[in-house]
Amino acid sequence: MANDLDYAIIIGIEHYRGSLNQLSGPHQDSQQFRDWALSERGGDIPKDNIKELYSTADYTPIKDDIDDWLGSTLEQLTLENKRGRRLYLYFSGHGIGSSQRNSALLLPKWSHSNRQYGLASEKYLDELAANGSFREIYIFLDCCRNRITNVSGSPPFFSSAKPSSNPCEYLVFYATEFDNFAYEGATTTTLDNLLPRGLFTEVLLTGLNGAAADKDGRLLLGNLINYVKRVLPQLAQARKKAQVPRTETSIDDHNKLLAPPFEKKVQMKIRFSTADGAAAVLEDTDLEVVHTGFTDDGEWDVMLTRGFHVVRRADKDTGVFFYVDGINKELIINELS
Repeated sequence: MANDLDYAIIIGIEHYRGSLNQLSGPHQDSQQFRDWALSERGGDIPKDNIKELYSTADYTPIKDDIDDWLGSTLEQLTLENKRGRRLYLYFSGHGIGSSQRNSALLLPKWSHSNRQYGLASEKYLDELAANGSFREIYIFLDCCRNRITNVSGSPPFFSSAKPSSNPCEYLVFYATEFDNFAYEGATTTTLDNLLPRGLFTEVLLTGLNGAAADKDGRLLLGNLINYVKRVLPQLAQARKKAQVPRTETSIDDHNKLLAPPFEKKVQMKIRFSTADGAAAVLEDTDLEVVHTGFTDDGEWDVMLTRGFHVVRRADKDTGVFFYVDGINKELIINELS
C-alpha cells in the first residue's frame, strides 16, 4: 500500500550559466532516487506526490518552481487538515558551503553577480520544520560545500505566520564535510550504466536498495547512516579522493524503518580461482559453519544471512572476510591462504 502522506521533491542540476562547470551525473542520480522513491520496495510514494525538476539549456528550473510546489503542498495539507508523514528533499548539483549548517544549493541562473541564486538549505529546513505539516523531513544533498565569499543562498518565499507546535524530526545528509568537495565519476555497481554519478548518491542508493539492511532484512535509519559513513570514504579513496559524509539530525530513534523489509537470506555464488583441492569452511557472522567443501568444487551456491562471513581453509583459523549485502551476489576468491 502506497504511503499517501509521503512526498518528495527531487532536483537535478547539470546546466549552469556563467563560470561553473557543467555536470554529468545529477540528472541520472535524481532519476535513480526517484525510482527508489516510487518503488514498492523503497519509499513507495505515489507518483502525484513527487515533484521532479531537471535543468535545461534554458537555465531552468528557477527558484519559483521549487517554492511554488513546496508552498502549495504545505497549503494543501493544511486545507485538508492532514499532516504529512515524510518529506524527502533530494538535490544533486553544485553547492557552496557557508557554515556548518548551511549550504547554498545553486540553481542554473547562479553566477558571481547573481551569487545568492540558490536555496539556503538551513533556511529551507527551518521553515519546513516550523510549518509543522510533516512529521519527518529527510534532506539528501549531493553537492560540494567549499566556500565562496558572500554566497549563502536565499530563503524560501513561503513562510508561516508563527511556528507550529507540531513536532517535526529531521535528517540532513551532506555528501561531504563543510568546506570540502563532493565528487562524481563512473562507477561499476549493479545500479549504474557506467555513466558518471555522484559518489554520495551511488552509496546512498546502494544502501537504500538493501545493502544497509541488518541481518533481519530491516532497513533502519541508523544502519543507513552508518553504511554511508563507512562505505563512501572507501569508494572515494579508491578513486584517490577524500570525501567524508556528515549528518545533522534531530531524530533520536535510529530504528525508524525506511522501507519494507528485505529478504533475510541472499543467494550467493562463491568461486575459487585457485582450485587446489583444499578443504574449505564457510562461517557466518556468529562463526557458525554454514557450508563445507573443497576449492575445486567449481562453484558454491549458498543461501547466506546478511552481514559478515568468512571462508577459510579447514586447517586455518583465518581466511577471506566478505559482507553479504543483497546487492553483490557473486564472490571470487583469488587465494585462500
